[in-house]
Amino acid sequence: MQYPQPDEYHQAVQNPQNCFFDTELKVSRIETNNLGLPKVRSGNFASVYKLQSGNYAFAVRCFLKHFSDISDRYREISSHLDKINSNYFVKFEYLKTGIKVGNKQLPILKMEWANGKTFGEFISECVSCRNRDGIIALKGMFARLVQELRKHNISHCDLQHGNILINNNELKLVDYDGMYVPGLKGRSSHEVGHPNYQHPKRKPTDYNEQTDNFSAMAIYTALTALAYDMNLWKYSNGDNLLFTEKDFANCNQSALFRELAGINDADVKKLSSELAAACLKPVGQCPDFLKFVNGVALSSAKTDFKKSRSWTSNSALIVLCVVTILIIVSQLLLKESSLQPTKVTPPAPSVTTNNAPQRPSNAAPQIANNAIQQPHENRMQSNESANIGATTVPQDISHFIVPEIKTRPSGATVFIDGKPRGRTPLYNVPLDKGHSYIIRFELGNHKSDPMVIKDGQKDFPVVSLEE
Repeated sequence: MQYPQPDEYHQAVQNPQNCFFDTELKVSRIETNNLGLPKVRSGNFASVYKLQSGNYAFAVRCFLKHFSDISDRYREISSHLDKINSNYFVKFEYLKTGIKVGNKQLPILKMEWANGKTFGEFISECVSCRNRDGIIALKGMFARLVQELRKHNISHCDLQHGNILINNNELKLVDYDGMYVPGLKGRSSHEVGHPNYQHPKRKPTDYNEQTDNFSAMAIYTALTALAYDMNLWKYSNGDNLLFTEKDFANCNQSALFRELAGINDADVKKLSSELAAACLKPVGQCPDFLKFVNGVALSSAKTDFKKSRSWTSNSALIVLCVVTILIIVSQLLLKESSLQPTKVTPPAPSVTTNNAPQRPSNAAPQIANNAIQQPHENRMQSNESANIGATTVPQDISHFIVPEIKTRPSGATVFIDGKPRGRTPLYNVPLDKGHSYIIRFELGNHKSDPMVIKDGQKDFPVVSLEE
């Protein structure tokens, strides 16, 4: 079957009541541009329009290419997404008889409209205002997204800057044309994704739950590099983050890969080196993304732990001095008050210099009454100064959570975003509600797989480190 050209769809959708068969779409208003014509978002496989019906907005995908199994594929995808009920996806409906163009009745995809900025737009704004914390937060959110896909044996198969939206600290995936779900096992894909994000040797037969590994590596590496040096955004051309198809096809001659190799940062070097190595291997030998991230967390932890030792010992000395001064002052006040003829209320028990027990799970962190609230733009903190033995409690506590982090057995070192933050049970690490954090544990020779603390998550499961 020959599908209409984009201009034919464009002409038809100007009158939703006549061209659509769906009741909601018939009474909808189509989004228009400055000239009053339908606003279209075009891709290789579909033209997409936004329609508004009362308080509901829909995206209508009008197909530009015919595939005989498209109905079956979307049925499998829809069935799988309905089972898992994940917030990363939008609801959609495949309408076999969806739109009339000329004398043809053709299928369309009716989807919930996902609001938000694209990955690329959000990063561009972060670079413009030098918001490094925003990029770091986005990196954690992206790792959590990929972890969720892997949990449910899904590959989006076209992870790229235009197919991931961010709104209210949540990510949404769009464009499910090439998605893999278990019900499609054994088939080939009709597309191989955006070339600026895909393995240079990817073929339609590279279609399974591991397909996203390379594109996820490319995105995560780009975010890590940009968090270190935002000037690398010079490599973005509007259709990528940093890398291009040419970088992947000839990584040994790539100016970007050369610059990343020369950066004085262990994570950037490790990530870019492994990404370049993956370009030279078959698609099936691409590293597993979650293990890829785990390796970076390990290298960061080893580097930062050395730095933290001197900081921790100095902070302990400062705390000891402060406590000693408080004891002396309290004793002087007690002595002075004992000379007064009036009745004196007995003083509170004196503070000792022994190690104070960690606060119980139901106790709130103590904050000075005259604490100054931080401005909104400074509430996203990377917490890089917090190390083992000491934690800085933020002044504006309303934007932070203090999760209870426990392991079985206790005493494991906790690494959050690659940095050592204390030993379990841990109650005193404030985390920004707007962030997602990658967390892992080490106890002796045992090293756990990375997990994610979700945005605002306070109740964290007890992690078993027993053999």
